[in-house]
Amino acid sequence: MLDRADITIPRDLISALRAKGLTDVFKKLPPGKQNFTIRRIDDAVKPETREKSILEAVEAALERRRS
Repeated sequence: MLDRADITIPRDLISALRAKGLTDVFKKLPPGKQNFTIRRIDDAVKPETREKSILEAVEAALERRRS
């Protein structure tokens, strides 16, 4: 079982989430979803890919807030 305390959110993702007021929404996602999202961001080789993954994470949090 994943421990929520073990999840470290990258600074650039935190900044993007804060800008949209979505930090708490992201933190309420299941730990597995958070880890998957963060792994996609951290595994990005190109800066453009990392930025795209961050935007997708923000969009996912926004959709979650809408539901």
